[in-house]
Amino acid sequence: MKSIKCRLGLIAASALFSVTSTSTWSQELKEVKNPQEIRALLSNNTLSGFGADGRQAVSYFRADGVGLKIVEGERIPRTWKVRDDGLSCVTEKDEYCFRVQQDTAKPSEIRATFESGLHELEFHIEDGIPNF
Repeated sequence: MKSIKCRLGLIAASALFSVTSTSTWSQELKEVKNPQEIRALLSNNTLSGFGADGRQAVSYFRADGVGLKIVEGERIPRTWKVRDDGLSCVTEKDEYCFRVQQDTAKPSEIRATFESGLHELEFHIEDGIPNF
C-alpha cells in the first residue's frame, strides 16, 4: 500500500511539474493600474486565450467600449470599460471586473485576475480588430 501511495505521489508531482514548467510566461508581471494605460493596452486589439470555462476564446475590444467574444463559433456581444480604480470591466449578461498585469519580458502577454480572485486568465494581445 505504501508503494502505491508513493508512486501516485510521484506521478502527481511529475504531472504538476510538467504543467507548470511549460508556461511561456516570464513571471515578471507588472500590474497596469492607470486607466489610460489599460485603455491603450486593450483598445482596438484582439485578445486570445482560454476563458474561465476552459474553452478557447478570442475577444475584440473597440475603443468605443463595444466588444465581441467568439467561443467555438458563437459570437457573444459585450461592452467594456475601465473604472477609475484601474479595474477593467466586461459586460455580457453580467458584469465582471478584473485587474490587468502585463508580462514585462513579453508585453503582448497579459494576465487578467478577476476582482473576486476566483479566476486568473492569460491572454495574448495582437494589434488590430476586424470590423464587427
